[in-house]
This record gives sequence, structure tokens and C-alpha cells, in this order.
Amino acid sequence: MAGLVDQYEPPWSFAHRDIVHVVYSKGEGPGVVILHEVFGLDEGCLDFGIELSKNFRVHIPLLFGAPGVSQKVRNAAHACISRELAVFSSRQSMAFTVPNSLGNFPALPNLPIT
Repeated sequence: MAGLVDQYEPPWSFAHRDIVHVVYSKGEGPGVVILHEVFGLDEGCLDFGIELSKNFRVHIPLLFGAPGVSQKVRNAAHACISRELAVFSSRQSMAFTVPNSLGNFPALPNLPIT
């Protein structure tokens, strides 16, 4: 997978609130930003960027983890999604949360699924 990262230009970075993110860029044309999923900047995401770079200027910020390495949260994410699908398929209601302006996650009431 290191070979895929090497196909991009040398990375540049940006910072926001003391957090620095490295950005991998490639190609020419209209700009496209690709945000990787919870699994990290893995081989599939890097391949997708290389394909798009044939017609676009692609930028992929590394949000967490190491480039080209799938994160170990895959099983945890799968469990969360499985629970949500099970609740949905049983036509039950479930609570969900939305962050407020302070970054807190207050619980919202159960919402019925109709």
C-alpha cells in the first residue's frame, strides 16, 4: 500500500485548533476533496483518488491513522451499524444524539419509526 501513497505529490498540511492534518494531492483540473471513512485512508480510498486524478485535482486529508492502513475500528463500526439495522428492521424506536454548539451530545427523545 505504500506504493499508492507514493503516487501522490509530497503531502502538505493544515492546522485547526492545534490539530494538524496531512493532505495528499494529485492530478490537474477542477478540485475534488475526498474524505475517508471511519476505516481510515485505506487502499480503496487511495485507489479512488488516483482514478479521479485523471480528470480532477484530488485532495485527500488524513483525518486519523496512517495512510494506506485500514483502522481496527472496523469491527466496532460494524457492531454499531448492525444494532441500528436490527432496531430499524424490528420497527422499534431508538434514541439518537446530535452535538450542540458546545460539542456535547444531549440525548433526544425516542423517535417512532413509521
